[in-house]
Amino acid sequence: MENNPSAERAQIAIILCTHNPNLNYIKKQLISLENQTIKDYELFINDDASNHDLFQRIEVLVPSIITNKYTIVRNQRNIGFSQNFIQTVNQIKNFKYYSFCDQDDIWHKDKLQNSLEKIKNYNLYCSSTRLIDKNDNLIGLNLLNIKPSFKNSLVQSIAGGNTYLFDNKVKKLLSKIPKSSVVPSHDWTIYQLAAAHDLNIIYDKSPSVNYRFHDKNTVGTSFGLLARFYRIKLLFSGVFREWNNQNVRILSLYQSSMSTANQNILKIFKRDRDGNLIERMRIFTKYLVRRSSFIQNYLLLLGLIIKKI
Repeated sequence: MENNPSAERAQIAIILCTHNPNLNYIKKQLISLENQTIKDYELFINDDASNHDLFQRIEVLVPSIITNKYTIVRNQRNIGFSQNFIQTVNQIKNFKYYSFCDQDDIWHKDKLQNSLEKIKNYNLYCSSTRLIDKNDNLIGLNLLNIKPSFKNSLVQSIAGGNTYLFDNKVKKLLSKIPKSSVVPSHDWTIYQLAAAHDLNIIYDKSPSVNYRFHDKNTVGTSFGLLARFYRIKLLFSGVFREWNNQNVRILSLYQSSMSTANQNILKIFKRDRDGNLIERMRIFTKYLVRRSSFIQNYLLLLGLIIKKI
């Protein structure tokens, strides 16, 4: 479903991917989009095979709030949130910038304005987030203290995709990802690809998104004891290592287009994470691969020792 097909092309494409959303949450998200101080966007809603009744209610809800041009599409089968974002943005053309939007967050009214102002000399903008609970109460700040780099991207995603604004240089990289690939997290993959190709990345410590923290998205942040225990569980169960396996498979598709330095970093990471204990520890001690905090680096070291990275 598309409204106002003859409207002039906007500068920004906002990609909002949904799957059986809470209607109250998505309504608040849509209102926050409608209230943006910058209106130079077109909204693309791609639903990942929600149940038919719920999807019909989304189709009714959107035009009751959004006055900008929008398109609503529903996948016939569920492909997962990461591929839904990637495949959707790959189908969109002729915009200057692209922004991801989750179904249950709330954007600050100047989110787009801030992103546009700060991306001018960069290819990828991302930021910290304010954390809210199911009742919109502020419960914390999800903030990383690390400089964006390819080494860091191998073991950590820098920010939530819900904060991303990126240009066509970043978008072009995504077109090479096969639809059959298992992508652990679209935002992590984009960070890795942008860093691997030495694109300019800015991490803004000032949040402009209220990230809704609830039992269905604890993987999206390291805030709180529940999220930390969940991540420890992922480490010891081998899930994090399998995510790295999947990331390495995708990165290997781009090896020839990376800088020589980043080709070597990837080669070392692939080799040493499967090596003996001394070789695995070199990833941390010699090649200085780091995460963003003392606790996370402790877990990185532990993961290397038990061969779970």
